[in-house]
Amino acid sequence: MTRQWLERPEGGTSWALRLFCAVALGLGRTVSRVILLPVTAYFMVRRGPERRASRDYLARALGRPPSWLEVARHFHAFASVTLDRVFFLTGSLQRFDIRLIGLEALHHAMDMDRGVLLIGAHVGSFDALRAASTLRPDVTVRVVLDAEHSPALSAILRQLNPAIAAGIINPRQDGTSVALEIGAALNDGALVT
Repeated sequence: MTRQWLERPEGGTSWALRLFCAVALGLGRTVSRVILLPVTAYFMVRRGPERRASRDYLARALGRPPSWLEVARHFHAFASVTLDRVFFLTGSLQRFDIRLIGLEALHHAMDMDRGVLLIGAHVGSFDALRAASTLRPDVTVRVVLDAEHSPALSAILRQLNPAIAAGIINPRQDGTSVALEIGAALNDGALVT
């Protein structure tokens, strides 16, 4: 992540994020997903650097310039993942059709009394992984996450599930500290992603 991207201000206000979270938990996922339409429109109109970054990414992924609608869908998908985090962190898994496929190798590694380091891309929600870990309560999941990048959203998510928030490994520490913290988590048998 570039310094310029790290310094981008968070989208939305703390008040708006709290209101949206309350609406989501009070009225449910279906109503909340409808509210994502004006949220998507806000980002399309007001967040030029994010819009350009989305357009650049989609051009590389699609091999052609994306349409305005494709950029809007990209924003909507990102907002949907963020919304789903609220439900994952509050244990509302019944709202989702979760299918875990191909976990045999992972379970085998986890059963060897050592931690497992998963390397992935930010294409979904690590909270889904943490929620799925409830199927294996013997496994501790630790996530390397820059919670400082979106402080208002991170504060809300921390309030929804303080236990999960306590397991976050902050990548803004110096490299040695991050490596030592990941190493300690792996030594404790954690699943680190």
